[in-house]
Amino acid sequence: IDEIFRVIEGGRQSVVLVGERGVGKVSMVQGIAQRTVEEKVPERLRDKRLVQMSTSSLLAGTTISGAQERIINIMNEVARAKNIIFFIDGIDDLVGSGGDGAVQGLDVSETLAEFLSSGSFLSLATTTQNGYNQHIVNSAVGQVLAKVDVAEMTDNQAIQVLESKVGGTEYKHNVFFTYDALEQSVKLS
Repeated sequence: IDEIFRVIEGGRQSVVLVGERGVGKVSMVQGIAQRTVEEKVPERLRDKRLVQMSTSSLLAGTTISGAQERIINIMNEVARAKNIIFFIDGIDDLVGSGGDGAVQGLDVSETLAEFLSSGSFLSLATTTQNGYNQHIVNSAVGQVLAKVDVAEMTDNQAIQVLESKVGGTEYKHNVFFTYDALEQSVKLS
């Protein structure tokens, strides 16, 4: 999250989180949303709200021109609001022949890149390493997005995450987890 903040503070408007499934890309975006609520974010992110676009809803039952028209309408609305951080989970589904489960032949990268490069709003996106290499890196969108790699957590980081989350479970179920139990759950998983 701190690296994302550094990229945004450096002047970039659009960031793509690249990592394999399950490494916590969406959790990082949720963490940014939580920090935004707590106002523990850089000045550029203050007083903003996070809005997620559903790529499957955008592409459902449409042609390429229909999808482009939908994106234009969405992006114009986001730009008018001026207080939105726009989040696209699985941006590779919108580029090229699409990622896993994407509609074949629907490529709205030119339209998307035009709005993302305009600088009228901040945007975050996620994709897998494979999706980034195949569809994003050489596309118009790839030129606009600043890449942040998200690696799988180390055992120590995973234990720290569990420690931060375990308090609510302990209170709710009236149980206590020792550090050794948390350490073993990470090692065994």
